[in-house]
Amino acid sequence: MVISGHMSVLCVVTLGCLALITKGIRIISDPENLSYNQPFKLTCEIGSITDEIKWLYTTTEYFTCSSPYSAGICSIGSSAAAQAVSYDVNTTTGTSTVKTMVTSSSQNVLWTCKHGVDTATYQITIKDRAVVNTFVSSPKLVNEGTNITLTCTLTSTSKLPVNISISRYQYGTEEIIDYVTNSSLKTLSVITVAECRDYNFFCNTSNDYGAMHSKLLNINVGCQVRILENEINKVVNATIGSNATLNLKIIGYPRPTFSWYKQIGETERQLNGYRIEGIDSPALKIINVHQIDEGEYTVRITGAGSDAIIFAFKLNVLSGIASQNEDAEATRSDDLGVGDLGVGALIGIGVAVGIVASLIVFGVAMLIIRIRRPPMYDTATNYDRTTQKKEADDYQLRNKRNSKRPVQEDYEQPVDHQEVYEAVD
Repeated sequence: MVISGHMSVLCVVTLGCLALITKGIRIISDPENLSYNQPFKLTCEIGSITDEIKWLYTTTEYFTCSSPYSAGICSIGSSAAAQAVSYDVNTTTGTSTVKTMVTSSSQNVLWTCKHGVDTATYQITIKDRAVVNTFVSSPKLVNEGTNITLTCTLTSTSKLPVNISISRYQYGTEEIIDYVTNSSLKTLSVITVAECRDYNFFCNTSNDYGAMHSKLLNINVGCQVRILENEINKVVNATIGSNATLNLKIIGYPRPTFSWYKQIGETERQLNGYRIEGIDSPALKIINVHQIDEGEYTVRITGAGSDAIIFAFKLNVLSGIASQNEDAEATRSDDLGVGDLGVGALIGIGVAVGIVASLIVFGVAMLIIRIRRPPMYDTATNYDRTTQKKEADDYQLRNKRNSKRPVQEDYEQPVDHQEVYEAVD
């Protein structure tokens, strides 16, 4: 029952019910049937929005908004809870909304919407959800191969019909033992044979009024310690710098003790906690693997009333040095400068530069001599008046040759020594 201080109206609150209507303001919930850990939206239907709007969680002000109700203008509370809620004011539809999640702490909490002096409240109520009350075994202490009875009972407020299942959980796999759907009963009992792998059992229940609820039951089934050899990776590969896990899969109760060793030469050395996790567990984790960590490892399992069991692993360490060295060599070659070269390489480069320079100087000298040297003519031809026209032609040709000056294209261009000579390490 919810009562408002202004124009009060009496309302009996049920799941998803409107809590209070005051001067035309009301709050509705979407979805109507609320459940834990599921999102929901409360809509405050105002009509014509002309005044300040506020949302309160119990008595704490989470949100305030005034005209013009635009983005970046309204204020949100500084607490993490207030910041986790999504708010909106829509002047077109005349509504304001909040979107959030239902949690166990929000059960029976009031949300309040205010528009000026008008107020409406909504109470979060989840009372019809199917919830497991008790989950027990009989007998409580069992050995492998004996019958065990598992009984799951729901709370009295769980609304019928309900779905109930009982399952066992072994090494990451859940196996359903028995289940019922749309049941008119709030209890389920099953008889099963206890297995050595058994440790965790679950009772799961759900209905149309909330999310599934589960309850865990731990049972220690007495049995001889055994190694699940077919499910174990005996050879483990790891790269330098990574982590490697030697994982022994084993069943048995009471729980055995574990001691880990490494074969070093002719000696078997017991391991300690240096770069090691799980030294006393069935899973040994080696942190930041080094090349020296490669080798054979053994674990010694000792259980009450049984002889020690020894199991061996092989750890291969893949260095990845080849690819790393190639990358490093490429980087080193790209970054190689004159200061990084050896004496022999510097001498070779100096000789090469000298030879190229000498060739260039020689070529230039020959061109200059050729240009400056006068052309040789036959004397009879030069002084024979009958060939004057020919002499004129020769002089014209000579003048053409003399006027031609050597340009850059006429020289053989020097080649960059870095392309000609291969650097020698």
